[in-house]
Amino acid sequence: MFQIYSLTSDDTPSVYVGSTKNFSLKKKLYQHGIQFKLYQNGGRSSMPAFELMKYKNTKINLIKTVVGAPSDRYSEELNAQKTTPNCINIPDPTKYVTTKPTKHDEDDHFTDEQIEKIKNCPTKNGEYVLRNYYRYSAEKLKYHALKRVRNTGILPRAATIDKYKISADEILEAVRTFNKKNKKN
Repeated sequence: MFQIYSLTSDDTPSVYVGSTKNFSLKKKLYQHGIQFKLYQNGGRSSMPAFELMKYKNTKINLIKTVVGAPSDRYSEELNAQKTTPNCINIPDPTKYVTTKPTKHDEDDHFTDEQIEKIKNCPTKNGEYVLRNYYRYSAEKLKYHALKRVRNTGILPRAATIDKYKISADEILEAVRTFNKKNKKN
């Protein structure tokens, strides 16, 4: 069993539609509030519900309770999003932006130890996850080093810059982003 709910506010015509399985509606509204505070403090990325959580008078309303298989949850929620006027979180596949790094055309250069670990995975999914971890780990760590600069303004150590081949232009751009964010505050 799960519940389809909406978030509304008297200050905006926008409506957020979501679903919950594990929480009462009151607790779900509280959870959205906690996540919004984390977002305001830079502790998480944005989500559509925050467009309503910024208002003090946000209310949560039950749209319907669904007794069914967990696989019905997505289709029921999507249907409610499409039929609710002014819904702000209707998924649009054309606007989806992936955070995954793009696959390079180069061959993978795994060490013998990494190849051995991949071969010894008990499942195909485990092989896939491990292969992608080894393939993209340097790229992801570089991304997070620059993200840290954008969020805190603290420059990475020389060893990090050398190891992940971070250019001076990338660091300069991250520092500019940090300065712009802090100028507004």
